[in-house]
Amino acid sequence: MLDIVIAVTVLLVLLIVVALIIIAAVNSVKKDSAAFLKEGEDEDDLTRHSGGGLTRFNNSLAIKRYASLVREYGEPFLKHDRKGGLVVWRKPDYLYEIVLKDESIEHKPHCDFLYATVRVHIPDGALPAVLMLSRSIMYDRLKQLLTARSHSMGGSVATLVLGLIISQDEENKDKYYEGYGKLVKATTQGSKYEQLYEQLRRMVDANQKRYADKMPKMSCKI
Repeated sequence: MLDIVIAVTVLLVLLIVVALIIIAAVNSVKKDSAAFLKEGEDEDDLTRHSGGGLTRFNNSLAIKRYASLVREYGEPFLKHDRKGGLVVWRKPDYLYEIVLKDESIEHKPHCDFLYATVRVHIPDGALPAVLMLSRSIMYDRLKQLLTARSHSMGGSVATLVLGLIISQDEENKDKYYEGYGKLVKATTQGSKYEQLYEQLRRMVDANQKRYADKMPKMSCKI
């Protein structure tokens, strides 16, 4: 009888020890998670197709731009609402991508934080002239993505339009450089922005058809 009591007692002690180990492990995981979140990553910070506005961006103008972008393109694919965060629209209309960042890059007379990208082929020979248009125009030669960074969609669209024009008419690049600032300023008028937006649509479509054989596969399997 005594042996049974001792055995039961030992078993209970073992069960208690196991339970304490499990509880300690769970608490450790919770603490690690809490520490991670405390560094700036709230559970609801990173969301997909989430409604509502931005509340944690530092850049107040970027917050305003977010509202207008949602009206124009709908809810984003990705929204990281935090200091230094970003919002991403994938394949909005004919564009490849739009990225709104909580940043403010000095580019007098304004500050840049909005990126618009189109998928187009820029011939290597014309690329230097295209990139000289602005320090806020970039090109990924492998993915064939032309990106313009500005403070508004008007500025980005105007930059992309001129970039594509220069790629086809490099000889007259100086004329386009000179008119660049005026064109960006003109996009503050809704009608001019709409005109350039549709012009860019046609140019992207024509470029993709003309250089279809040069576009890389975006789902590579080797």
